[in-house]
Amino acid sequence: MTITNVEDRRMLDFARMWAPYGGPQPDEILVHFGMPPTRFYQNITRILRTAAPGQIPVAERQLLYTVSARYCAADGSSRRRRRVEPVPGGRTR
Repeated sequence: MTITNVEDRRMLDFARMWAPYGGPQPDEILVHFGMPPTRFYQNITRILRTAAPGQIPVAERQLLYTVSARYCAADGSSRRRRRVEPVPGGRTR
């Protein structure tokens, strides 16, 4: 499916521009799109899932999914998640 919705195109272009830098700051998303980062990245994920595979290069698509995953936590938090690293003994810190 080709991206024809103007707002979807704007969001995707914005996300693509900032993805190499870890994504835009939350306040930039709010200023440009009037929504919190969680909703913005839920929209990006939806767009990526519905866009034709050839429309976005695989490496760039994966980068966008990675950046989106930082915000799309199950609890709906809009803050960036810190990475949880395993420690010896099977516990996490």
